[in-house]
Amino acid sequence: MCKSVSEGWAVATLDFAENYLCEKQDQPQSSYYGYKQVTVHPCIVYYECSCGERTTDNVAIVADELEYTSRLVSRILKEFVLHIQRRVTILKK
Repeated sequence: MCKSVSEGWAVATLDFAENYLCEKQDQPQSSYYGYKQVTVHPCIVYYECSCGERTTDNVAIVADELEYTSRLVSRILKEFVLHIQRRVTILKK
């Protein structure tokens, strides 16, 4: 499907990884119990650029909300669509 993206169209895939543990390299052992968790949302969009080549654009959205709610999904989709609109100006509306 991604190999046959028509001009003016895009194919996007979004995923999520809940409760991703943020750790610093070489952190003290005592900080193990005071860690921060986030939700990571990798997003990939495939489209044909104005030069005629298929292009892939990747973005990862990190949220500090740990529950996967409709409000969070809506916010992530809005951010992703804004990113696509800024980067890809040749897509049909």
